[in-house]
Amino acid sequence: MRILAFSDVYRWEGYEDLVHKHKPDIVVLAGDLTSDGNTAYSEGVLELVPGFAKEKSELFRKYKRVDMGDGMSSGPVMSDKLRTKFYNDQRELDNRYEGTKDFKELLEARRKTHVEMFYAFLRHAGKLSKVLVTKGDHDTDDYDSSRINKIPGCQEISGKAYTWNRCVFLGLGFAQAGYRSPLRSLIADFKGRAEIVIAHSPQRNVRLIAEIRPKLLIRGHFGSGQYMVDGIPTVFTSDLNHVVIEIGRAGLPRIRGFRSLSRELKGDSWSDKHLRRKYPWLGRYPR
Repeated sequence: MRILAFSDVYRWEGYEDLVHKHKPDIVVLAGDLTSDGNTAYSEGVLELVPGFAKEKSELFRKYKRVDMGDGMSSGPVMSDKLRTKFYNDQRELDNRYEGTKDFKELLEARRKTHVEMFYAFLRHAGKLSKVLVTKGDHDTDDYDSSRINKIPGCQEISGKAYTWNRCVFLGLGFAQAGYRSPLRSLIADFKGRAEIVIAHSPQRNVRLIAEIRPKLLIRGHFGSGQYMVDGIPTVFTSDLNHVVIEIGRAGLPRIRGFRSLSRELKGDSWSDKHLRRKYPWLGRYPR
């Protein structure tokens, strides 16, 4: 079985091509899909609001700064007091324009485009693979379980089990995996029954989810990398563009993480050192 998995989608461009490239049997979406809390649709909106670019240029000229993009600037060395005043003036300018009708309308239009690209991906992927979806903590009103289930080939499984080709998948959205009371109840119901768990959970609950004893745990929300959690093969998808998982008849799954649409992650992820220090129960995945 080949699984294409990802979560916490910043922008939807290119994901349809991945289905053609990897030809997965199952596509797994582990939450934060209509919004990941910091989606690309908000980029550059202020610059499109009439008057903002002119005022920003005048502000930078006043402080003798050159805008380098991504919130960075260059120029003469500033005293702490002057630097603080510059950043405060920048923040005041941003806040003022973010309160305008023009900004709100532009942001809403981009948000709708981002959301519709999510549903367009489902319609495309559902024609080629089975698609299983769970809900993240940032997926709010735009995330419609009934709409997902009406798309051929797609199934929303937050809080539910779904059997495909005799393999039992369990979906744990943030409503189930983010809080220990509902999570413990589901663990009792599905322990030893679910073969693959798809979860959107905080880090502290991962070890608890592993008590279900699945053959594989796919988890969104934070972090990236492949681990052994009390003997359970586990992959964190949040800080990766996507993951390809090959499950054979025997042995551990082969897990390949990708930084971008094409660049495969070699070695440990950037978050490994931090995660292992904070959560020593994260074991290394055999290479």
